[in-house]
Amino acid sequence: MKRIMLVACAATVAMSAYAQKTYTVNYAATAPTIDGVAAAAEWSIAPQAGGDFVAHDTGVVSTEQTVFRASWDATNLYVLMQAVDNNIGYDPNFAGNNATFTFTKDDLELFLSPKATNTAGDENKYQMVFYPKTDASGQPIDGPTAFIWGAASATAAFPGVGSWPAVTNATVKQWITVIPIGPATSIVTMEAQIPWASFNLAAVNGTAATPPNNGDQWLAQPARAHNAASANNTGASKWNPSGAGFKTKPWGVWTFTGAPILTSAQDWQHMQ
Repeated sequence: MKRIMLVACAATVAMSAYAQKTYTVNYAATAPTIDGVAAAAEWSIAPQAGGDFVAHDTGVVSTEQTVFRASWDATNLYVLMQAVDNNIGYDPNFAGNNATFTFTKDDLELFLSPKATNTAGDENKYQMVFYPKTDASGQPIDGPTAFIWGAASATAAFPGVGSWPAVTNATVKQWITVIPIGPATSIVTMEAQIPWASFNLAAVNGTAATPPNNGDQWLAQPARAHNAASANNTGASKWNPSGAGFKTKPWGVWTFTGAPILTSAQDWQHMQ
């Protein structure tokens, strides 16, 4: 099966501070299969972005790059993330890491904010940390319902209102695969299916619709944490340059588009 190839970027020049990136999230007539295999056909509707993630504290372009794609339908948000990883560091102590989550091992992350101002100090967010359940050797197992950890907040500091939501682990499909492409280099692929029903905190959503309407804009910050043993600037990197840390705004903007518009006749048929 054909896979989307991640293009690495080795640049080390600092990005301009606080750039504003944008991404169009297209409506998917056919949902991708969540299996950790980035088949080109099932993600063709979703443009690739990233490849220029910057270190979250310095703004320097990361030496191990991450790209992403996203699409949506009336039921779910679909996300694909791929990362070059020269130093795989999954934690075999899954139970212990689940309890404390030290952020010292590899993960892929996504911050979304349906409402809020795009200014530093605004804590409004959903935070998703895609972190696989592992076997004793630290290899990912148990997809597609492997571990996902999340927090949400309206105004409070991390982790805000705490567990978001209690049923997330059961309702979010996630699958991570690791494919070696050289003696010390792998491509990490994460596919996720996140039900709109999981975005269920009124304090975070405000008046934003779930699912979104065509033209709705959410703030977004795809990001990545890398294990502490990494000897380069990929220890923590993100899509939209901002101040220190992942949660610091401004973030990029995702615009949802392409949902079919029902005609009056179709509306009547749905009411029968």
